[in-house]
Order: sequence, then C-alpha cells, then structure tokens
Amino acid sequence: MVRELLRSLFGEAKKKLNHKLTPEEIRFIIVVAMLTSFLAIWFIAVNFGDDLNLSPVFSSSRTRVVNPQGVLSGTPITTPYNLVASDGNEQIILGWSAPTGGIGGGYYEVYRSITSNVAVNGVLIGRTIADETHFVDTQATIGQTFWYGVRVNGNNFISDVEQGSVSSTTGMRWSYETTDVIESLSFGDHGTKLFWSSSLGNNIHARLFSTIDSNPPTPIFTKDTATILSYNSIINVAAARNADVYGDVAFAVGSGSVYPHLRTYTSSIQPVFNYTSIANTNVYGNGLWISDDGTRNIAFLPTNSTDYFSRIITFDSFGTILNEVVTTQLPSMMSSSNRFDFSGDGSRIAFTTLISRREVVDSITGSLVFDDAWGGPSAFQDITINYDGSIMASAHTVDPVIRIENLNSGLESVIYLPATNPNLDLHYGRIAISDDGMRLAYAYSDIDGLGNDLSKRGGALLWDISSPQDPILLVNYLFEAPATPYQESMVEIKITPDGNRFVYGTRGDGTSSINDKQIKVFEAGQNNPIAEFNLPLGNNGAEITGSSPYDVDISPDGTKIAVAVKNGHWTSGNAFKEVNLYDVA
Repeated sequence: MVRELLRSLFGEAKKKLNHKLTPEEIRFIIVVAMLTSFLAIWFIAVNFGDDLNLSPVFSSSRTRVVNPQGVLSGTPITTPYNLVASDGNEQIILGWSAPTGGIGGGYYEVYRSITSNVAVNGVLIGRTIADETHFVDTQATIGQTFWYGVRVNGNNFISDVEQGSVSSTTGMRWSYETTDVIESLSFGDHGTKLFWSSSLGNNIHARLFSTIDSNPPTPIFTKDTATILSYNSIINVAAARNADVYGDVAFAVGSGSVYPHLRTYTSSIQPVFNYTSIANTNVYGNGLWISDDGTRNIAFLPTNSTDYFSRIITFDSFGTILNEVVTTQLPSMMSSSNRFDFSGDGSRIAFTTLISRREVVDSITGSLVFDDAWGGPSAFQDITINYDGSIMASAHTVDPVIRIENLNSGLESVIYLPATNPNLDLHYGRIAISDDGMRLAYAYSDIDGLGNDLSKRGGALLWDISSPQDPILLVNYLFEAPATPYQESMVEIKITPDGNRFVYGTRGDGTSSINDKQIKVFEAGQNNPIAEFNLPLGNNGAEITGSSPYDVDISPDGTKIAVAVKNGHWTSGNAFKEVNLYDVA
C-alpha cells in the first residue's frame, strides 16, 4: 500500500520536473534569486562590515559615504574616503583613508562648515603635512556641531562628509577678526567683559565684548576715533576688575611732538572722558591703571620736559583730576619696549629702563621708592609688583635668577632656577605675581637671534614664596621644541589674583606648524598644562602658519583666557589680526 502511494507521488513529481517553464515563471525565479542575494550581502555588511573591513558601512550613526561605484567596479578612488570625526576634549580629531594609489606627493586640505553641504559652504581650515591622513581641529567652538570634508590639493572633488563637536567645556568660545593692530586687552566687570583697543593708520578703535556671547560675538560697543596726527599707537588698556569701567592710553606723533591720549568708557557711555597732553618725543612709559571699583584712573605719562620726567595723573570716574605729580628726575630713560606694572591698589608703579635699572615710583608723591642698577645691557626682561605694592620681582637676562624685593623691609631674595631646567646662557622671560605676593610665576626661553635656535628650549615655573629664602616649587614645566624654523620666545604671562592659575603665550615666525600650541594654561600643583590652544588660521579659514600672540589675559577666576593674535612673526605681517576667547573648565 505504501509502496504504491510513493510510486504514485514520484510519478507526479517527475511529470512536474519534465514540465517546460513559461517565460513568466522564469522571470519570477530570477527576481526572487536577486532579492535573496541582495539581502544576504546587506546582512553581512551591516553585522560584520567592521570586522571584515567592508565598505560602505550603513549602520553607523556617523556619515561615512565612500565612492561605492569605485569600490564595486574596481575603479581607483580619487578622493579621500572613510572620513571619521571623533568628538574630543577641547578638539575634534579627523582621520580618513587615502585614495587608491596615493596622492602623488601632494597634501590634503581640510574644510569645515556649519551645514552638511561642505562642498558648497566649507571653509579651508588647514592642510596636512605631506600625505598624513589625520588632522586635529582645535579651533572648533564649544557647543556647536561642525561638518568636515577633505580633498587632495588641486582636486575639485571633496571626500565624504562627517560631523563632530567639542565634547568638553574647555575650548574656544568665540573669535573676532579685525584689520587693526591689537596690542593689549583686559578682562573687566568680574570677568564678564573683555576690552581692547587697537590702532590702524591714524585711527584708534576701542571695543567691548561680553565673555558669555556666542560665536561670532557682537560688540557691546565699538568706538572709532580718527585723528589728524601722522601716527597713532595703543600702549596700554585697563579694566576695573569688579566694575563696568574701561580705559586705554595711546600716543600719537605729530608736528615733532608726542600727544598722549587717555580715554575711559563704560558699557553705556563711550567715552566717559578724553584727556590729551603733549610730551617730549624721546620719552615713553605710557601706562594706565583703573581701580577695582572703577572710581579712580591713574595715567603714567611722559612730560613735555627735555629731562626724563614722567607725570602721574589720578582721575575720578568723571575725568576730574584728583592728583598730578611729576616724578623726580629718573636716572635713565624708558622706551616703548621697557616693561612696567601697577600695583593693584594703584599706589606704586614698577618699571625697567634702558640702562638696566629697576625703579618703583609712588603714584601719590612721584618720589622714587626703589632704584637699583644691574650691570650689562638689557639685564632685566620683566618686572611685576603685587596688589599693595609691597613685593616686587624681576626676571633677569644674564643670570638664571629671579630677584624678589620686599619694598617695606628693604630685604632682597634671589630664587635660582631648578637644576633640572635647561642650562641657558641668556633668558628671555615673563613674570607675574599674585595679589598677596605669595605666588610667583615665570615663563622663559633662551634668547633668540643667536643663530642656534636656542629659543626652542625653556619652561614655566610657579613658586610659593611665602618664605622667599626657601620657596616651594608648585609647577615645573619644561619644553624642547621640535627642529622646525620657529621661535618659542615668551610674549606675555598673566596670573589669577589668588595665584592658582597662570597663562603664557609664545611667538611664531610665519613658518611654524599650524598645530603648534602657543597658549598654555597651568594650575598650581600640576606640572603639565591643564589646557593648550593653537592660534587660529585667520582670513576666514585660509591657512596662516606661525601666528603670534600680542597679549594674553586670564579672568580673575581662571576660567577664561583671552588672546590678541597677529599672523606671522609678532613684529611683521599684516594679513589678519583677531581676538580669541577660550573657556577653561
């Protein structure tokens, strides 16, 4: 019975197998086979693509669109592919795969955009060194998503597009580009405002910004003042630490005389008052100080005497002169390159002079509080004085030492650099002291211009000098720059009132790597920087290497860093200038 049933079923199957397929049936079978193959390929790519190094990958949340036609057909890929942007702390790291066959000795160009259409809206932010397939974007602002694309130089086609963002609270907050020369800037109003003044030709421009603005920032005010004089230059700006008051002092040259200008502003009145005097052309030293509450301004100005006198004028917040004195005849002349510093309470002014003297002047009486000479040309590189004017410190060129003067007791202390630091014959350094005079920061390098690139070595130190004869080293950072033609000489250093943080900036020379981090922030108790920043590329993203800071400042709480930037070496180049504001967690 069973055997008969099986024979019957087999006979029916044989008949069906011998049946000739119709065209409709053939087409149906082909379609089903193709769909089955496609689903199998898709399943393998999605689940095992990364392990098998297959491309493209469709399952990633990031966009990695390769040239699929080139991959499937075997045609060489002419653009970079597999672009990946990794969200980073203070930066975005980009990496990609090289085109098939390489790039023939060329380099890659990296583009960034605030939209996904990088091919149309992308701005060039940098170039790689030769055929490196990675790039670090340290200029991406906090809290914003950017899209990136990469292309080979000379190629019109951009790679696939990828997005990334800065994941930390440390990084650039905003950047403001200008054509002016910005020589000085200052935080004010509890660190919520940033003020700077700049010059261009015969015009002097003052600008005030909010430090919590987004990028690009909008000025709270811009005050442009043109003069009929032949030359103007900003010397110094100041801001009230705890009030909405700001000022700048500049000099103009005309008819053989120097005309010092003093202007003071608030957020709502620009300027509150404007003061101009006349001075001898050979005397410099223009400086400005504003009290924490903004009620007093002190101007340190040259006189119209042929002797080396300087006037100290104290104004109230409305421009009324409260006190005016002429210093006793100083033993030596100041120049525009000499350094000076006001005590925080405005009672004293410390400065260096052309023939290697250190001097402290009383702002009320005009008398010399301290006068000291040291042998050798340019023996003192920098000078600093604490809030009440009781502690003054100076950095030497010819000796690796810091000299600390207690101006009340007359005692002097000498701090030698640690033996572990580079043994430099000549130092080029900047120095800053905390309000209470108990912490002292010093950043230095070897003197440049000697033909042996010694300025690529140096370091940064922070001491507790509560007992100056036995100082405690809180920060000891050393650097040895790579063998490329750029300088690492110190430009400026600033410290917080409590001495817990400080920042320094170093110059470039127009040929350095765009990844050279010239701004470094340090914290007491940590030898390595807690934050480092590259200077911008400028010119709407066009690459400019070797940018240099003109000035840096740090907010009273140490959470914000401001940098005035110039392209190329700090003494040359006029393509762009800008101010950058960074957040530090």
